[in-house]
Amino acid sequence: MNNKTKNQMLGNLGEKLVAHYFSKQGYNVDFALDPFDSEKDLVVEGYTCEVKTQQPYHILKSFTIRKSQLKKCMSVNMNFFVETPSEQSNWCTKIYLCPKDHLNFEPIGGNNDRLKINIKNMKLLQTINDKKINNRMIELSTSKWQGKNYAK
Repeated sequence: MNNKTKNQMLGNLGEKLVAHYFSKQGYNVDFALDPFDSEKDLVVEGYTCEVKTQQPYHILKSFTIRKSQLKKCMSVNMNFFVETPSEQSNWCTKIYLCPKDHLNFEPIGGNNDRLKINIKNMKLLQTINDKKINNRMIELSTSKWQGKNYAK
């Protein structure tokens, strides 16, 4: 499986995890009909949402987005970041909410295509300890930070 396919599948899984989190709490969740929707990934109780699934940039304690995604992130009501498992996350998947008033993307020195947002500005919503989910996230991750072992 090539990296493009893995990244699409990883993103889909992250969106499903966020949707499941809200569905379990009784919220109405709708997925975007177009997987390449330029306005949103999900709608939760009428609020548009963007979901980014990735391994954080650990040295900077940040998640990143491509500059081309900035408009979409700024226009939705809620942004979620799903952290793929690694040794740094104790081999767990984590779901973060970045409140709109803390949405402050900054350039990464030496990288003209990506912007960072500090994890400390986010609220941890859920830590997922499900071995099957975490192993699937690791299998789909193309990050060099994914580690050598599967979730324990």
